[in-house]
Amino acid sequence: MPRYYFELTENGRKYYKIDQTSTKSLSPEELKTIIDAMTTSKIFDIAPLNDNTINITFTNTMELILDKNFFHYKEYNPEVEALRNKIIAYTTELEKTRLENFSKRYNGYVPQINRHKSKNRKPMFVAISLAGAIFITGLGISLAKNSKNNQAEKEQIIISSENPEEPTYIADNVLSDIEPSFEVASEEIIEEPINTEPNIIIDYSFKNISQDGKLATTEEYLGDYISYYSARWGLPTDLVLAQITQERPSIVDGNCKNPCQITYRYFIGETFKMPVYDANGFTGTYDEFTVSEASLNSNEGNIMAGIAYLRKCIDSTKSLFTGLYLYNQGEPSLRQACKYYNYNIDDYKGDANSLAACELITTYNREVHGQNYGDYNYLANVFRYLPTSDRGNEVLSYYSGEEKINIELNNTLLYNSELSR
Repeated sequence: MPRYYFELTENGRKYYKIDQTSTKSLSPEELKTIIDAMTTSKIFDIAPLNDNTINITFTNTMELILDKNFFHYKEYNPEVEALRNKIIAYTTELEKTRLENFSKRYNGYVPQINRHKSKNRKPMFVAISLAGAIFITGLGISLAKNSKNNQAEKEQIIISSENPEEPTYIADNVLSDIEPSFEVASEEIIEEPINTEPNIIIDYSFKNISQDGKLATTEEYLGDYISYYSARWGLPTDLVLAQITQERPSIVDGNCKNPCQITYRYFIGETFKMPVYDANGFTGTYDEFTVSEASLNSNEGNIMAGIAYLRKCIDSTKSLFTGLYLYNQGEPSLRQACKYYNYNIDDYKGDANSLAACELITTYNREVHGQNYGDYNYLANVFRYLPTSDRGNEVLSYYSGEEKINIELNNTLLYNSELSR
């Protein structure tokens, strides 16, 4: 049986053929022939070998051993990218089947990991075993470790490339907070209370259309990047997912150009330094990256820049919703408005002052830039994609520095509609 080993190093991807007595590097011509054979053959099985590698066997008897990091970013080599897509498609279908079987076993209830839960009920999850499980997402494949090891290991973003013009993004334990495949260890149902008592309550009127399909499509194609970076950088995933759903153009054949609607000339060359958070709060570490045109042309790099800019807007106003509005109106808008009207900007900072701040920004931009500047209904257009409960409320949690803030957003349109029934 021909055996091959593909790994990812700091100097790029490496490709080897394994013989009984030796391991030799493959030439570009040999690699193309081998990958063509793998791509045209069916996958027979995928299984973890250890914490660092997985084993893939093909029906043509070829065997491939993969470094678990190998598929963490897309490949500019079209042959390797075709093989990558084939393996991800196979594992995604395998994951879907496992979840469907799990759902049938538990009468349709499938636990959701790291999803916002309704404030009116306690979240539940089934105790699971993660040993040897495979995490499957659009980023690639990451072998699961137990939760203790996941917490202990240092998370780090490395920016590297075989092609200097095509940066790629890799993260150790990049998917440790995303839903794993389930290997049931116990049927015991455990209740785990989550502290979501709101620090601030905001009333806002918006029409919820989160079931129109656009939100689900965003989550399907872009959700893994959004979930990972929003959680890592201390922002509520539901809100970021809703915002990018509002921003993004159509997804055609799985491709979405400039999903965060970034104006390239303002971003290229900008360096972001992002605080990193985990389940315990601020880790004391930062992710630092510089935006390039090539990174903005990739979904992951585009989403990284978009979320980083949103974080910058939020930090400058110390408010989740004012920062969200500034994403559309321009990060300097609140400072400019306060200077224009000779107001004290501190009176408009903070979540409690967010609606007053947004109104001031609207007034300023209308007066200075005209009626057609930006989207003055931006908040409502983003909020409509939030998965609000029946009473139209959602608790959104984010970090401001080391402080965790919970905001209850009440949709007064739905609330008043309920009262009038």
